[in-house]
Amino acid sequence: MKLNYIFKNIDRKLLFLTIFLFGFGLLNIVTSSSREAVLVNRASVYFYFYKQIAILLLSLIASIFVFMFPTSKYKYFMPILYVIILGLCVYCFFQSAKRGAQNWIVIKGFQFQPSEFAKPIIIVSLSIIFDKFYNKLKNPKQISEHKVIIGIILFVGFLIPSLIFLQKDFGTFLIMIGIVGTMFMFSPLLPNEKRKTTILIIGIVIAFCMVSLAAKGYILSQAQMSRFDFINPCSKYETTGYQVCNAYIAFNDGGLLGLG
Repeated sequence: MKLNYIFKNIDRKLLFLTIFLFGFGLLNIVTSSSREAVLVNRASVYFYFYKQIAILLLSLIASIFVFMFPTSKYKYFMPILYVIILGLCVYCFFQSAKRGAQNWIVIKGFQFQPSEFAKPIIIVSLSIIFDKFYNKLKNPKQISEHKVIIGIILFVGFLIPSLIFLQKDFGTFLIMIGIVGTMFMFSPLLPNEKRKTTILIIGIVIAFCMVSLAAKGYILSQAQMSRFDFINPCSKYETTGYQVCNAYIAFNDGGLLGLG
C-alpha cells in the first residue's frame, strides 16, 4: 500500500530523467570500456556492461527500501553512516594505489570506492543540518550563533573531500566540492555570510597551496597534473596520458555529438 502511494506521488520528470541517464550511461560503458574488457580482462566486450546492469538491479532493490523509509528518520542514523564512510576513507590510505589514486578497497576480489557512497551521505547530512538550523540561519537576530553552525557545515562538507584530495583522486574531489559548494550557495544562510565564508575558504585554499609548494615543491601530484597534460598525451597512454588521450579520441571520432 505504501509502495503504491510512493510511486503514485513520485516526481515523474525526475524519474524519467534518471532512467534516461542510466540508459545513456550503459551505452557509454560499452563504448568506453570494451577495449579494456577484451585486452585486460580477457572477457566479452560487454563485460562491464553486464556488471553495471547487475549493480543497477541491486540499486533498484535498495532504492525501494529507501523510498519506504521515512525521511524524518534520517537524522537518527546518518551520523553513524557518515562516521563509517569517514573510517573507510581513512582505511584507503593503507591500501595500494590504483591508477595513481589511493581510494579503492578490495575485499576478496570485490573492489569499491568509499567516496562513491560518501556523495549521497554528504548531501543528506548537509540537508539535515540546513533543515535543523533553518529558522536560526534565516534570522539576522541570531547571527551570533551562525558562526558555530557554519563551522559544522564546513566540517561535515569538506572533511571527506579533503581526504579524497590527499588520496590523489582529483576528479572525485572536484565533483564533491561542486556538490558541497552548490548546496552551500543555495542554503538558507544570509547572503553576506555566504560571501564572507567563500572568501575565507578561498584564503584557506591559497594558504594550503603556498604551504604545499614550500614544503613539497609542488601543489598537485604528478598523477593529478597529468589530467591537464594536453601535449601529445597519446604518446604516454600507458602511464599519465590515459584520460586525456581517450578524450582526444572521443572528440576526434565523434565531435561534440558523438557517433551514436
